[in-house]
Amino acid sequence: MKMIVKTNKTSNNIYRIDYVNEDMKLRYTLKLDMKSKSANSCNDYHRKMQKESCGQKVANCLDDVYSNHGWISVWAFVQTAFIPPTGVALAVACAVEKCITN
Repeated sequence: MKMIVKTNKTSNNIYRIDYVNEDMKLRYTLKLDMKSKSANSCNDYHRKMQKESCGQKVANCLDDVYSNHGWISVWAFVQTAFIPPTGVALAVACAVEKCITN
């Protein structure tokens, strides 16, 4: 598998190194703090995300839809309360995005 390495300076003494695959999906992140001479790896987080089941991915997507988008989330909640098929449509959209196209 080919890997692309992107390095960014995030603040005065901190560098973030991202390892992405050919599809530009993040696979591994390393943060280097030059002042404290420490390194922080995010490998386990990404490995955990890759092992999520389809059902868990859909649940996380729905949680995001209903809670992380301000007024759009309020609209989704209210519309689902009055028009229940909205919830089904959102679940199907999440399933297509998270389980079929990815």
